[in-house]
Parts: sequence; C-alpha cells; structure tokens
Amino acid sequence: MSNFPTLFPYTTVFDEIFGEAVERTLKSDTTGYPRYNVWEDDDGNRLFVSLAVTGIPREKIEVYLNVIEANVDKDTRKYQVKNYPIKSFKRVFGFDRKYEVQNVIHENGELIVELVRKTPKKRQIPILPGDALDEAA
Repeated sequence: MSNFPTLFPYTTVFDEIFGEAVERTLKSDTTGYPRYNVWEDDDGNRLFVSLAVTGIPREKIEVYLNVIEANVDKDTRKYQVKNYPIKSFKRVFGFDRKYEVQNVIHENGELIVELVRKTPKKRQIPILPGDALDEAA
C-alpha cells in the first residue's frame, strides 16, 4: 500500500482490517456516495461500518459479504431545492477474512453493518505413523 504511510500515519489497525482492498476501493470510488464511517469497539473484536442512506428504504438495500448495494427507482419528484441525492449505489468493502457480518441495522437514515472477528476453531490434527504416506500412494 504505497500511499497510505505518507497520507495517513495512523493506519496500522485500518491496514490490518482492510488490507490492500482499501487502496482498490479508494481508487474505484469516484463519487464518494454514500458517505460512510468505520470504527472499532474498545476490545478490537467488533468493527462497525455506517453509511448515510437517508431517503433509501430498507427494502431497496442489499448487503452481501463485502458489498453493500441499493437500487433506487428513478425519483420523479419536482424539487424546489434538492440538497442531498437519493440514488442507487454499490459500495464495495474489502474486509479481512478475519471478520464476518454479524448484524445489519437500518435506522434514522443510517445503515450500520456490524462485523465480528472470527475466533479460530481449535482442532486437533492426528499424528499418523511414518508409513501412512506410503499406504496413501
């Protein structure tokens, strides 16, 4: 990630969570819509992404593993003043595989995606005798 150390000196946690996908997301994002925030809880096991989705109904929003998408019908209203857009979008996030989506909440014009750090499952691997490889062949 060539530009992050000079642009953002405090991105160690951010880089660990998002990896190189952040650079791809920033390069591919030309509109900046919708605006979003990312924060981590105090113990570092949960990550939250909130998107400003004012005016977009919950039924029009779909959340997949790393993609948040909304398909909004064309707005035919005749505005006197239109200060914020209500439009379709597709926002791609490159989350580290250590995280999985736990909950998605749509409330008061905000979509909050909660990700939880996966805990590795401990499994015992059997130790085979030395001639086991010969038998498999």
